[in-house]
Amino acid sequence: MSVTSLRGHLLLSAPHMQDPNFMHTVVLICQHDENGAFGMTVNQTSSALVRDIFPETPILKDLDLAIRSGGPVSPNSLQILHRLPAGVALGDLDQVDSDLAKAEGLTETDATSPSVAGVEVAPGIRLGADLDGLAAFLAARPGADECARFVVGYSGWGEGQLDAEMATGAWLPVPAEPDLVFSKDSGEAVWRSALARIPGGGSSLAHLPPDPSWN
Repeated sequence: MSVTSLRGHLLLSAPHMQDPNFMHTVVLICQHDENGAFGMTVNQTSSALVRDIFPETPILKDLDLAIRSGGPVSPNSLQILHRLPAGVALGDLDQVDSDLAKAEGLTETDATSPSVAGVEVAPGIRLGADLDGLAAFLAARPGADECARFVVGYSGWGEGQLDAEMATGAWLPVPAEPDLVFSKDSGEAVWRSALARIPGGGSSLAHLPPDPSWN
């Protein structure tokens, strides 16, 4: 059975959702087909820092960057999200560092240094990276949280499960945009910002309590 893929979208938990794993969450869907779906919550942080996970790795052992909590499945797994295009050469950090928005539009260069790479799951958003290359980039640029996220765990749905949840109105989809995925904010603030982008009434939804009876 074919499904309408939500890959490349953010799923916003509906205001009435009270599941503690997903209340006020924003989930980036990285894969969705007839076999199920895979994604990562992008607005929840964990108590760990990157340096806690890579204590023996040069550069990363000194990185005070918060680890994000991607979901309840496989909490010991690690994924990397970033917003650097595959063609960005790490040998030209000055060009990349000049303006992150411009970096998203860069094309392949003739430089011989490795790129961060990864697979694009939405425009301007890539999953996976060459760890050494990414570490080199992060070491040369402050404000790493604006361009890369280390995520533990993920959110997964079996065959037909996400489609059934969508039919009940449990999730509200919007196209994924880098400024939401890599927002400096977290938690409910990102969720409300994302809801406000839903055409025709999203702003009002953002101000509803989890249960309308709480009004």
